[in-house]
Amino acid sequence: MSKQQDVLKFLGSPRGQYIVGQALAIAVKELEKEKEPLREVSNIEDMKFLGEELFKAGYATHTMLSNELLQQIKSDLGNDPDKIIEDTELLEQINKEIQEKQNQNGQAKK
Repeated sequence: MSKQQDVLKFLGSPRGQYIVGQALAIAVKELEKEKEPLREVSNIEDMKFLGEELFKAGYATHTMLSNELLQQIKSDLGNDPDKIIEDTELLEQINKEIQEKQNQNGQAKK
């Protein structure tokens, strides 16, 4: 198998999806710190779109969850995001925080 095939296989795996989502979330946070006129708004919006639509696990984890829950995920799961699927109680907490954040964001836009 070629390196390119290995990379594409990894990108399609849960860990690859998580890593790219995490990277997008961190990049968005950093780019949003930049003041106008240097802020690259279209890049930020495109990164958000990719994170929200293609790389949800890592992106949502790093943009919509409290630091407390992120720390719990790290301590419970370590660096294996595949384990998150098996932990139904933790998944329930994650879904609850994401739903609350989405509700807050929806109310803020009205």
